[in-house]
Amino acid sequence: EMIRAFAGRIQVIHWHDNHGKSDEHLIPGAGNIDWGDYFSSLAATQFDAPVTVEAGERGMELSEFVRLSKVALQERRSLYV
Repeated sequence: EMIRAFAGRIQVIHWHDNHGKSDEHLIPGAGNIDWGDYFSSLAATQFDAPVTVEAGERGMELSEFVRLSKVALQERRSLYV
């Protein structure tokens, strides 16, 4: 509902996941957010702005973070298109 309420005003998305208890900044797909609903709401607003992955885990190598983030984006791309 929030995405649709602010349609046209969203200028950037800081994308990360969590388990609903704290701001964990997990790589998308590692938590329990319903990304299908999220991306269908974005698509309905014709969102076209930058998306940054704002996630990671302490001790994770940068190359692994980039790989997992790329996989997360590719897996969820079909939810938006």
